[in-house]
This record gives sequence, C-alpha cells and structure tokens, in this order.
Amino acid sequence: MKMKPILFFCSLTSIIGTVSFAQISLAASNLPNSAAPAVNNDKQAIKQPVVLLYQTLNHIQQPNSGTSEQRAALLLPVLQKSYDIPTVLANTVGYRYNSFSDTEKQQLAQVFERFTVSRYLSNFTPDASAKFEILPDVKPAPVGTDQIVSTKIGAANDFASATEVNYLVRNTPQGWKIVDVLLNGHISQVALQHVDFSASLANGGIQKLTDMLNQKIASSTDNK
Repeated sequence: MKMKPILFFCSLTSIIGTVSFAQISLAASNLPNSAAPAVNNDKQAIKQPVVLLYQTLNHIQQPNSGTSEQRAALLLPVLQKSYDIPTVLANTVGYRYNSFSDTEKQQLAQVFERFTVSRYLSNFTPDASAKFEILPDVKPAPVGTDQIVSTKIGAANDFASATEVNYLVRNTPQGWKIVDVLLNGHISQVALQHVDFSASLANGGIQKLTDMLNQKIASSTDNK
C-alpha cells in the first residue's frame, strides 16, 4: 500500500510558520470567479469531473494498468478535462501570472500538467489499493457560485481512517471543472502550492519556477 496519507499535496511541514492554517483554509473562498456562465445545479453534472478523476485513479492503480508512460498517457487528458488548469495555475502563481506572456503561460501550463500527473502516479501506484467515495450531496462554496464536492480517500482495508478530500468546482463554458482541492475538507492545495511557487518566482522568476517543477517531476519519477 503506497498511497501517502497527504496524497498529492505539498509537504505541510515546509510551510508551517510561513502561512497559518487559517490563511490556507480561507484561500479557497477567495478564488476569483470571473465570467462564469449561468449555474447548472444538477448534482451529477457538478460531481462529474471528480467522478471521472476517481474512475481514472482507480484504473491506474490496478496491477494490469500498464507502464508509467501508459498510465501517464491515460491520466493527462483526464486531468485536462477534470481540472480548469489555467485557473488553478493562475491562482497558484498569484499576481505575477498576469505579467507572463502567452507563450510563458502555455509553457508553464505544460510543465504544471506533467507535475500534476507525476504526483498522482507517485501516489496511486499499481499496488496502492486506495478506495474512493464521493458523498451524495454537494454544497455551495462560501463565496460566489462555486460548489464543493465532498469525498473520502483511504486504504481499502482501513477505510474507517479515510482522509476527507473535497473539491471546489466551478461552472465554466466547458462544464464543471475542479479549481481547488481541499485536504481534510478545508486546507487549500492552491494556497499550499502558492508558497512554493512564490519562493521560486522571487528567487529567479519563471525559469526558476519551471526548474523547480521539473526537479519535482524527476524526483517523483526516480522514487517510483
């Protein structure tokens, strides 16, 4: 069983003392929600990106799911469909994102996608045996028209100690998409990653950030 308790989140120990848990918890409520289409409150439609993600994670952890390259090739389009990658990346980077050129944004998005794939592959290996549960109801986010899909992920043989992992989803022109992941129901992945990203940008700009992500990808690959 190789699924890590914190799943694909950044290490909490590296940011405690830099950002308070109160700030992290509130970050999801402050994500911009610009130009959103009329809200479709159909629960199945709201939960669909999470359903698709979990179906794929369940598949790639099966013993016959193929090589790392095959599993990555299967997972990448699912992440692109389930996540609003540009929004996640913009909110993770912060105010500096608007200063990037279109080419820089596109290149960074490609690295960020590979980084996200590598984290999932590292945590949901073919012997992970994780169990996924999506709770029936969805609830509105504290601010705006986003919705929260509540789930649990845990070891199949010890699901009583499963971790609460919720998803902030947004109604986009392409349908409902994930814009943040909330560990233990409230700790924002965007906020956690923002600390890491901001440090790299401050120390060397977008090239430093790209190098940092590539290093994490390489490290994740080496540890499989």
